[in-house]
Amino acid sequence: ALALEIHLREPAGEEGANADPLLPRMQMAMGVLRQAAGSAAALAGRPVEVQISIDRGSELLVLVPHGIRVVPDRALVGQLARLFPDCVQVRGGWRPEPKRARGAWQGAQNASGAD
Repeated sequence: ALALEIHLREPAGEEGANADPLLPRMQMAMGVLRQAAGSAAALAGRPVEVQISIDRGSELLVLVPHGIRVVPDRALVGQLARLFPDCVQVRGGWRPEPKRARGAWQGAQNASGAD
């Protein structure tokens, strides 16, 4: 992967009583990203930068948190997708398939070589 992108649209009239404030969700997301950047999972793959874009109608803000690079695994993307449904995207690159269990791979080799 090349980057982990979060695309947000700021709702118009956010001061209303029924408004979904963006700031608390962004603070929660930054906590999730900081935790992922400092975890052992960051050593298990290739960390990528995080880009957060906020569409405010007349302007587009692009934020790149300094020092936050994460490995975009399923757990992290799932956590962010719960905070921002339909807004999280892993951009570019090749995503490796999950590793097979050692016995499953050897069984496949033995089955093909038995004939």
